[in-house]
Amino acid sequence: MDMKTDQILAWAVLIIVLAIGAWYFTTDWSSPTRQASATATTTMATSSTPPTTPAVKVTTKRLAAPASTPAPTMTAKVVLTGFNSLSYLRTQKQPLFCSFDGFADGARRTGNIFVADGVARVNIARVPGGRTVATSMLDDGSYLYAWYTSTTSGLRLLASTSANGSVMASYGALDPNTNLSFSCTSWNIDTSLLTPPAGMTF
Repeated sequence: MDMKTDQILAWAVLIIVLAIGAWYFTTDWSSPTRQASATATTTMATSSTPPTTPAVKVTTKRLAAPASTPAPTMTAKVVLTGFNSLSYLRTQKQPLFCSFDGFADGARRTGNIFVADGVARVNIARVPGGRTVATSMLDDGSYLYAWYTSTTSGLRLLASTSANGSVMASYGALDPNTNLSFSCTSWNIDTSLLTPPAGMTF
């Protein structure tokens, strides 16, 4: 390589250096865009680890459970109260479920009366001398039935004979013509309560 070629190369290198220097000193390096570009370029050039995606936090809001609906309350409406006899209740034109309290044959009697279709069924708790005796009876207008719940035989008498009311009372049932205090509501008729029990001998 001769001296002339060397001079040309030297001048070319000098021109390139001067151009780079002029570009460097004339560039506004305080510009945010330039800084971001330089930073991004430096980061991409020097970082070999791929960027990680930040975890996304998912917040689940639990919905409040609906308020429980309270169970319905059945309120029995009193439709009849008074002081009268079983015969009076039996002839009422509406189904009745009555609680009663009274005295007969020297003993207190409490219990329930079921009335429907001209028939009266009575479940009685009699308390003679401090002990409870459970008795049931049925008055269908033709016959009077009475039985102890712990036995398989009972008593059947004609309802038309007035003296039979006293017999029923002495057996632990009610005289159909004796007055007692009662309070009655209506009821859904259960016909099995309005017939003499199966298997009972009268």
